[in-house]
Amino acid sequence: MPTSNDAYQQAEELIKKAIQNRSPVLRLNGLGLTELPLSLAEAQLDTLDLSANVLTEVPNWIGDFVQLDSLYLYGNRLTTLPEEFGKLAKLRTLYLFSNQFGELPDCLRELKLLETLFVSTNHLIVVPDWLGELESLRTLNLTSNNLTKLPESIGRLKSLRMLNVARNQLTVLPESLTDLTSLTELYLQDNPELGLSADILGAEWHDMAEKKRADPQALLRFYFAQQQRTAKPLNEFKLLLVGHGRVGKTSLSKALRDIEHDEREPETPGIERHTLPLTAGRTKLTAHVWDFGGQEFLHQTHQFFFSERSIYLVVQWAAGAAHAGSRILASSYSHLRIGLAGSDRAQSSQDASIQR
Repeated sequence: MPTSNDAYQQAEELIKKAIQNRSPVLRLNGLGLTELPLSLAEAQLDTLDLSANVLTEVPNWIGDFVQLDSLYLYGNRLTTLPEEFGKLAKLRTLYLFSNQFGELPDCLRELKLLETLFVSTNHLIVVPDWLGELESLRTLNLTSNNLTKLPESIGRLKSLRMLNVARNQLTVLPESLTDLTSLTELYLQDNPELGLSADILGAEWHDMAEKKRADPQALLRFYFAQQQRTAKPLNEFKLLLVGHGRVGKTSLSKALRDIEHDEREPETPGIERHTLPLTAGRTKLTAHVWDFGGQEFLHQTHQFFFSERSIYLVVQWAAGAAHAGSRILASSYSHLRIGLAGSDRAQSSQDASIQR
């Protein structure tokens, strides 16, 4: 939707007046602008308010405002920022809340003097590691997004005094938060997976008149002490059976689970998963057995299931020389810790010797 003539004309008049008066402050908020007049590039500003418009993009020439100290872009429809935005080297205050950002634009990484950053009420899923490079940050508001975790690098923000990550989907907090010794305000409300009650969390950012604000260091000590008390060894791992078709992966899976061998077993069409209870001394373990189909066209999909704390078992014929294709398949897992298992199709599961 193009900007109405009245709104555009009003913006032009405000820009002209600021240029004539050499005003360092220009407010174009709430005009319904969908684009910015080119004349704005001629203004010499240290404060620019473009909030509450309908902007879907910011022009590249925004980087020409090298003296800009404060920029307000909240309440628009922005999803990204131009690379030139990183030229705003003197920027100290940036409001980007109530937009449509799915990730923090990389250009923000260059704003080394930034002290206040509001990116609340967007669609952020992750916080990039480079956020820890913005060591001048004193106020960081990431509330009302879709974050599930924070990077360990956040502990590098030694000047940070206020951190608001309320109303996200956080499941765990990084221990590096305890390094933020300047922190005086920490808001974690409405992150139920953290297991912190409302009484412990204290006042939210907007209701401090009614409730006492939680002490950040005391709150973090309580959280990590709670984590240590409730932490238990998982004792689970993945056992992935891979190899060519018809070499006995499913038979091996059944043998491990004490299930009778079936010579008419059809070829596994995709992936089958089963649970295998084990014991090691007095410790109970659970192996999650993944039986991969051996059809050649499925081999390229195996990489999507690789993960740490897993055992990869390449199954091939034990009798005679190994199939050349099996050696090729095994070599494709050479960057992993794997084992080789041999099977003899002529033997039944009752007398087959399984090498593990």
